[in-house]
This record gives sequence, C-alpha cells and structure tokens, in this order.
Amino acid sequence: MNTGENVIRGWELANLDPEMFDAQIIEVSEVCKGCEYLDKCDTPGESMRQLKPKKGKLVQLGREQVGDGDVVDYYSLINEEDARYVLLKQPKHYWATACYVSEDQVPPWMLSALSKYRSEG
Repeated sequence: MNTGENVIRGWELANLDPEMFDAQIIEVSEVCKGCEYLDKCDTPGESMRQLKPKKGKLVQLGREQVGDGDVVDYYSLINEEDARYVLLKQPKHYWATACYVSEDQVPPWMLSALSKYRSEG
C-alpha cells in the first residue's frame, strides 16, 4: 500500500506540523493556471500539495473509503525516537486535511502492516 514516495498528498493540504514536515505545491488547477497573478501567488487556490517529512520514514498503512466516496488514508511517521500516526481525510468535494491520531485510532489491520517496516529499521 505504501507508495514509496515518503510524502502525503492532497488538494489544498495544509501543513499539519511545520517542525516535522516541509510543504510544497506540486500542481495547480486549470483555473489557477490561467490566473495573471499565479507567478506572485504563494498559495494558489485549488492546488495539489505534498508534505514531506524532514526526518524519518513515512509509511502509508492503508486506505478506506467512507461515506459517499470520501477517502481516508493512515500513515506512520517512523523516526529514531518513536512513531507518530497521521490521518489524511480526502472528501470527494472538498479540500484534504491531515491530523495526528493516536495508535488506538488506527484500524488494527493497518497496524499489522507496520511491523514489517519496524523490523527493517
């Protein structure tokens, strides 16, 4: 399930933790591409953004579809000290959001996949 890219991506995704992640705009929608101010805009509306950890390894644990086409992804950010868990919500008709969650909020079947990455060290 892990994309191997060590990033979290979503439309209009805000940086959940600037101390842990670098944020980057990787694509803008057609509406923004035609804007005469795009070259001066730091945060274009309707842009695909990604978060890349400043240190550690990001592992995508799994994905579930909820509601009417909304998608949630769970990630673990593994570093020397510990593992933190991130929930990425991608509503079908709205911007993505990411937040930290506790280990007990991650579905157990997703946590079982994490043991492989912990053993690889």
